[in-house]
Amino acid sequence: YQTLSQYYAWILTYDDIVAQFNHPDMSANAFGNFTPYDQNVDKLFTMFELGNGSGHYSYANAEKKYFTALDLGWHIAPTHGEDNHDGTWGETMRRTVIVADKNSNDSLLYAMSKMRVYMTEDPNFTLDVLANGRYMGSVVEGDKLTFNISGSDQVREKKSDAMYNYLAADYVSNDEIEKVELITNGGKVIDTHKPTSSTSFEWKPEVDIKGGQQWFLVKVTQKDGEQVYS
Repeated sequence: YQTLSQYYAWILTYDDIVAQFNHPDMSANAFGNFTPYDQNVDKLFTMFELGNGSGHYSYANAEKKYFTALDLGWHIAPTHGEDNHDGTWGETMRRTVIVADKNSNDSLLYAMSKMRVYMTEDPNFTLDVLANGRYMGSVVEGDKLTFNISGSDQVREKKSDAMYNYLAADYVSNDEIEKVELITNGGKVIDTHKPTSSTSFEWKPEVDIKGGQQWFLVKVTQKDGEQVYS
């Protein structure tokens, strides 16, 4: 399909799929810069490739474009895509994490459709985010949001470990948590948490909602610079 509108029209002939915006920042006008917002397309496009790169290809982070798409109303979870042209699949620190009940096609597709997905630049970081008791990816209504956020990383990656022998000789991991940020519309940081424990945390911020559609995500930054996005 030579036009985006034709592609979207084809996608909308299905109702049992999930779709992802790939390479959203590789051109100045990728996906028409996500305008106009389309509520029907939004129901099927549930993911956004925030991170991209593997092997000999440089890593690209599309955080700014992701925040722009969220501002326009798209409901999309962040992912990482290897985009691997080297045949070195899996030899990357970065991950897409799907939080599903079990490892089956139906369960994974269901989790992706509900945006129970997050992206991490560290392969061992686990992150859970709930708002008013509802898991990440949910739409929540109310005058106040009470978050329950927890994260942990109990594995320090080393080149001497066979699992990470692809790491550069000078790579040094520091999985201590530098900061945890709660971010909303416009990419604005509205609250920050600096854990006392080095590699894990629990945080329960509260936010008063002043009206209108708002999005919220959690961004974790480790001391080695690696980032995690809910």
